[in-house]
Amino acid sequence: MSNITDGVGDPAAANLYEDAAIRFGDGDYPGAIIQLKNILKNQPDNLAARILIGRAHLEVGDGATAEKELTTALRGGGDEAAIVVPLGQALILQHKYDELLDQVTTGLRGPSVEEQIHSMRGAAYIALRDLDAAERAYAAAAGLRSGSANPLLGLAEVAIFRGDTAGARARIDKALALDPDNADGWSLDGDLRRSLGDLDGAVASYARAVEIEPYHLDARRNRAAVLIDLNRHAAAQADIDFVLELLPRDPQVIYFNALIMGAAGDTRGAEAALRRADNIIRGYDAGFIRGHLPTLLLAGVVNFAQREIGDAVFYLEHYLTLEPQHVGTRRMLASLYMTRGDNDRAVGVLRPIGGPQTQNARVLAQFGTALMRNGEHAEASAVFDRAIALAPDMAQLRTRQALNEIAAGRPDQAIAGLEAALAREPDSMQHAMMLGLMQLRRGEYDQSLAIAEELQARHPDNPFGLNLAGAALWGNGAEDAARRSFEAATAIDPDYVPAHINLAKLDVRGGDLDAAETRLLSLVDRDLGENGPLRALASIAERRGRLDDAIRWLQRVRPAPEDGPRVQVQLVDLHIRAGNDRAALHLARSLEASNPENLAVLEAVSRAALAGDEIDIAILKLRRMMDVARESPSDLNRIARLQQRAGDNRGAYNSLSRAVFVDPAYLPAQASITRLEAGMGQINEALARANNIRAMHPELATGDLLAGDVLMRANRPAEAAAAYARGLEKQEDGMLLLRLYLARRDA
Repeated sequence: MSNITDGVGDPAAANLYEDAAIRFGDGDYPGAIIQLKNILKNQPDNLAARILIGRAHLEVGDGATAEKELTTALRGGGDEAAIVVPLGQALILQHKYDELLDQVTTGLRGPSVEEQIHSMRGAAYIALRDLDAAERAYAAAAGLRSGSANPLLGLAEVAIFRGDTAGARARIDKALALDPDNADGWSLDGDLRRSLGDLDGAVASYARAVEIEPYHLDARRNRAAVLIDLNRHAAAQADIDFVLELLPRDPQVIYFNALIMGAAGDTRGAEAALRRADNIIRGYDAGFIRGHLPTLLLAGVVNFAQREIGDAVFYLEHYLTLEPQHVGTRRMLASLYMTRGDNDRAVGVLRPIGGPQTQNARVLAQFGTALMRNGEHAEASAVFDRAIALAPDMAQLRTRQALNEIAAGRPDQAIAGLEAALAREPDSMQHAMMLGLMQLRRGEYDQSLAIAEELQARHPDNPFGLNLAGAALWGNGAEDAARRSFEAATAIDPDYVPAHINLAKLDVRGGDLDAAETRLLSLVDRDLGENGPLRALASIAERRGRLDDAIRWLQRVRPAPEDGPRVQVQLVDLHIRAGNDRAALHLARSLEASNPENLAVLEAVSRAALAGDEIDIAILKLRRMMDVARESPSDLNRIARLQQRAGDNRGAYNSLSRAVFVDPAYLPAQASITRLEAGMGQINEALARANNIRAMHPELATGDLLAGDVLMRANRPAEAAAAYARGLEKQEDGMLLLRLYLARRDA
């Protein structure tokens, strides 16, 4: 042991080093580190101890300390051939890929060292997405030692990134045949199986990697992720705790911890863990985050989980430019786009993974939903059909197909589809719930009640059937029976919020606002995490004229992703009605920043600007709304009314012209543009338009009413009276009668 130190022969140090080396060989890296620190405390120039402690820190995933110790050893005269490989591994562990390529270069060392250096350089090139350079480096490594498994694993990773799963499979199998105890090989095998959907196989491969090398942290992290997907949270927690014991600031594993806490109902703990992961990532250099793909993706995922939509979109969009084939990123981005009402973008980001070749029913379900929300109902129906063929037992697909049929104006087909699905799966609660709700909304109370009774018989411990029955009974006018049904639902589950809200609505209907408020306040006090009681309390406060209270209740609502900005838009309206013009405009403008294409948000900005006498802002936003709503006559007609309020008659005329161009048969827009032309003095044009409406719809009084209004503006009351009289022959209407009287008086 005389060569352990630089000429200092210390038997105690030699004994400590020997014990540390044994611990290192047995995989007890923390124990080895303790012994080596004891040596270096008294012998800081002990190169052997310095190199071994660097390697031990490397094994427990502490790349920064490993780099520091190994660099110190190298500067102190340590053997470069013994240090260069672990030093390169420490740089990779810290994602210092450019530094590795600059500092760790090939030379005239032995084949074993040179092969490892080529392989490390290949790993750096993969991280930088220079796959051609990575392939050359791994090929050079394989040429140096044909029997080595590591270059084959590197080439397999290149194949995975190129989408060549068959090539990756062949190389991994060959590598593991050469070296069955290669932990990196089993970890990569797990990655490949996970990417192909073989989650149980992935867990088994990661387990083999950890069995061979207990401190293989990548295998533990990835196994934890898969176990969470499989809802095996206790097993995942063991891996998470192991990694956090060594790396307490690992943001990925902290994020996994948040997922498990959330699944267990620990909302506060999950939120705290997400904030911690986010704060750690934000402490990284911005250039590093943008350049290191795993951290870039994690930043997007963490912000996605926190519903920090702007930041999540920023990170995920950047990641997608670098990894356009990443399915998970596309799905998250689509979800965020739909959250802020940008359904067209959601369709665009999902279309590349939702084509005819797609065999993933969940991807198709999301793609179909985006198409449905974007108004592309025919294509959505076809996509849902494909998804149902792939996963006929996934109940949500048939309910989404039904929702699509409803949105397309085909409720009968929706009900027929649900009835067929329910006949095929009579125990499917989801189909029955959807069918019962649809019948309820159509006023088919007896049919809805029959579904409710069937649900009660099949699922006696579920309060939904009783709640649905109560709603159907209420619809039929049996309010006392409805109340008993709602109360029975709350008896089964005292925390079942929908039944409590229905009881509160019955209280309100009976004029007992105090009872309704007391019931809802008790729900809020129980902190059930539901928005319904808060919204209902806001509604009651509004009825009482307490707008400030209504605002406070709505401010506590945490909108669900499917709500989009609806609650905040409602808050803008309440602020306007309460006279809080500045607060209304501030809230609306902040909403616009994250929802720049959302019509409801742009309209909220316009209304808030009008209320605050910011006419220029209102006109600008309304013209932007016209661009967004170019194919929707009803939206354009509504925009025109606001433009007239803002005094922008030319803008209103353009909006209405577009509306009648898109749909000449849309009467509200035809009526609006007729009145606007008359108000602008274009009497002949307005009269021609009114006569055209009368010719298109001779059975309606609309054209006669408009013609009369135009003629009155032109000071031609006798002709106006004749037009109103023709209208009265078609429709008895008090307004027409009054106008006829005024016209005859003026004549």
